[in-house]
Amino acid sequence: MKWLLYFALGIAAAIAFLAWGFFRIRKRTADAAAALHAVRESEIPGLVEECVHVCSEKLGVSLDLRNLEESAENLDYVLEPKQRSRMKTAFEAPGHTGHFVMPLGAYIGELVRTHKPGARWVPREGGGLGMDIPQGEATLTMFPFDKVLKHAAMGKTGDIVAYLNVALGRTSPS
Repeated sequence: MKWLLYFALGIAAAIAFLAWGFFRIRKRTADAAAALHAVRESEIPGLVEECVHVCSEKLGVSLDLRNLEESAENLDYVLEPKQRSRMKTAFEAPGHTGHFVMPLGAYIGELVRTHKPGARWVPREGGGLGMDIPQGEATLTMFPFDKVLKHAAMGKTGDIVAYLNVALGRTSPS
């Protein structure tokens, strides 16, 4: 009879642990989503500087806006599944667990803006920023902050390089 009690307590503890984890993930995602809808263009230079500093000091990865290829590969490395936990911890700010989205999204956007003539930050409906990127006769609108948030949840190695290649007109969106 004791074993039944222990079994029930074990199941209850497992359910409580899973619920705690689920709510923690939801809070982090909601926090990041709220932050990306509040970002202003005037904040971009500071966020880019923070991204370069944290990647260098805490993650041992160098980023240079002038070096597209190396920066794209290093961003992909920082955001790959095996590095996610380490990356999120490196960028974490007190009371703002999803902060990593801000500096990484700003850096990706500035990397595109630096290497694609005519690319510019634009306000988006509902707040935050997107990017308008000229592609021949059309204009492609991309959302670097959303990309980081989505990639952190379910991205694969190579996705960031592919995203940058589309933004820079090297490959077409599919």
